[in-house]
Amino acid sequence: MNSSPVLRTRVSGKAIAIALGTLVIVLGARFGAPWLGEALGSPALLPSDAGPYLIGLQPGEAADRIVAIGEGGTGAAIEVAVLPHLPGFSARGAVSPDGRYLAAVVATSGTAAQPSAELLLVDLWNGRVRSLLGGLPYLQDPVWANDSRSVAVTREPFLGTVEVIRVGLGGGQTLLVERDGVLGIYPVGFAPDGTLYSVLLDARGSTLLRGAEEVRLLTGGLTRDWTLSPDGRELAFVALEGGKYLGRVVPVEPGVAAAQAAAFADGRQRLAPVWDPATGRVLFAEEPAAGGGAFAQSTGGIDRPLAYAPDGSALAVEHWDGSSFAAPGRPEVQVIRGGERLPVAVTRVFGWSAP
Repeated sequence: MNSSPVLRTRVSGKAIAIALGTLVIVLGARFGAPWLGEALGSPALLPSDAGPYLIGLQPGEAADRIVAIGEGGTGAAIEVAVLPHLPGFSARGAVSPDGRYLAAVVATSGTAAQPSAELLLVDLWNGRVRSLLGGLPYLQDPVWANDSRSVAVTREPFLGTVEVIRVGLGGGQTLLVERDGVLGIYPVGFAPDGTLYSVLLDARGSTLLRGAEEVRLLTGGLTRDWTLSPDGRELAFVALEGGKYLGRVVPVEPGVAAAQAAAFADGRQRLAPVWDPATGRVLFAEEPAAGGGAFAQSTGGIDRPLAYAPDGSALAVEHWDGSSFAAPGRPEVQVIRGGERLPVAVTRVFGWSAP
């Protein structure tokens, strides 16, 4: 009996799939595991027609769910991976510029008083998780290189010594900065030429580093929430001065005037700057003033910006319903898109992916 056309098509498709699978295995053996990982890395988990995806965290006592929420953060949550951790220590991380990977710092060993973290690489397209490096301080966020092929993290090999290292996707390491007797070194972003900018905290205050070279003293006190502009020309951060959190924007090159400095001369407290990829301007969380609150004036409370969608069409925020930084109230992650606000069922946002 002759097979039907439909049956013949199915058999032919199965044979082709087997042949392609064999080809992938052979080429993987010939060219190595990295090629094999790329070949098998189709975006099966995240269909391209449902993006951009907000990548966030749904916490658990001993494991976190990494989820992707499509339709600009308004769709259903898709579980990408589950990351076990020490009880009470949720994962920290950042999505790569190309949207393919999540670099996560996860406390996987040690004690609550002295946790030891791993740098994990989560492939957002297929859910695979690999450990790139262990023995890291937990309280840090990895910083991606612009080409999405490596991340910068810190480690403390000896008491009082801080190193900044660049870790490739294959696990290779390069030492970028090493200092003794400092409070900390915090990577903030890569320049267009691939050089890392960091902020050094020591007895002098806060100093901007380009590679291992000191560029300028930012302030004689402590700073936080550093972020490099998309073009790599300006640094936004928060300075602790006179008991207040004050927003600052400075050029990374000495002698260059700050284009946006006048915008922050009102003395209002600010936190958590984020750069808008569509306009190139920076947005801070602002403490409410008379007649103004969150970004949408009809909404009270405080919006802490978290991450813009790659095209600037949506912004994830942590919305607090309180009246001041001292009394912020209750938090909720929301997405602001097209003038509307929608709550999102995550407690931490790592960035966006658009496969």
